[in-house]
Amino acid sequence: MKVGPSDQRLALDLGATKFAYCVSGGRTAWQPSVKQIPWLGSAENEFAAIAEFLDEDHRVFGGVPVICVAPTLQAGRVLSWPNRSYWGGFPLMDALQSVLESPVVALADGAAAALVDAGPRNDVHYISLFFGTGVAGGVVDDGDVAQLGPLNPELGHIVTNPHGEICVCGRRGCIQAGWIAFQDGRLSFGDLVREVGALLVTLSRMFPRCVVSLGGRLVTGGTATGEQLLSDLRNFVGHDAWSPEIRLSGEVSNAPLAGALLLDRESGYLVQGRLAFPGASTSDRDQFVSALQAAGVPINRAYPPLFELPAYGRTPEPGATFEQLVERCPNAVLIGQTGFSIHHRALLSGPDDLQRVAQMIDEAVQSVRKNRQ
Repeated sequence: MKVGPSDQRLALDLGATKFAYCVSGGRTAWQPSVKQIPWLGSAENEFAAIAEFLDEDHRVFGGVPVICVAPTLQAGRVLSWPNRSYWGGFPLMDALQSVLESPVVALADGAAAALVDAGPRNDVHYISLFFGTGVAGGVVDDGDVAQLGPLNPELGHIVTNPHGEICVCGRRGCIQAGWIAFQDGRLSFGDLVREVGALLVTLSRMFPRCVVSLGGRLVTGGTATGEQLLSDLRNFVGHDAWSPEIRLSGEVSNAPLAGALLLDRESGYLVQGRLAFPGASTSDRDQFVSALQAAGVPINRAYPPLFELPAYGRTPEPGATFEQLVERCPNAVLIGQTGFSIHHRALLSGPDDLQRVAQMIDEAVQSVRKNRQ
């Protein structure tokens, strides 16, 4: 796949057992390309299989690709992935940027689903629970994915039955463990409703009067109609001042990809800057970006100019040598070496949050300069 002038957008979904993607100019992705991720016991070998799959598709896309990830990331590396623990520490974001020859924006799969299901109100939290191989969840506040801490929230690993099944995360009684037991025939539908209902009660106490959308196989599995599911859950949850509004997702099967496409419509709004102090190097920039990513700031390295990418060398501009392009575009080279991009959502916050981001940026710059001494 290649980046080019196109209104097509690329969305990817890295799930527990499969890798799916679509190139679409619209909001939904009804027919994504899907590949089962082989179990090879090595992050490098399994990622190579994903890269080969993408390389077989020669379509051109524009914008910034958004990847929905099942594993938890920290500073672009896999922090945890219960189904594939050996991926720990793998530099997923750098690997994807290298394969796609483009910057990449990461988004938790549950957060992507939440973006699709969120409504226009800014006085409530919109929560999405997506039941696939596991259970993914996300929270949207005032139209944007809520950042509740330095890592993505794991709604699927909230304990709903202390005496329930052992989960792949090692704890007992997560809602994901109950969901897997239900799919395997070890938990009745009634018991599953009670566990999901317990989760909804917990969420409503954290986010009063939230709107919760349910999607995935829980809705499409055929065990009960959507209306029956809603009725059973509403009866369990009851009604009080905190009770959530419960509804079915509008994108019951492709919510993560649809959410990625929605985010990509905004992902072009990036505030670009670069390390401008004397002697700043690419390694200084990388250290600066990694420190801010670890602190939760939505920042990425600026990517090299197109004429420095391997793909450009295969179809060079007629009559222009590499040296001529470097001489013609010195700023593009400089930004590629020491530049970075911060997502605009980091700058659309209140004064306190803006002050906090500014302080983190200043501390990261000072740390880089100190390490140079």
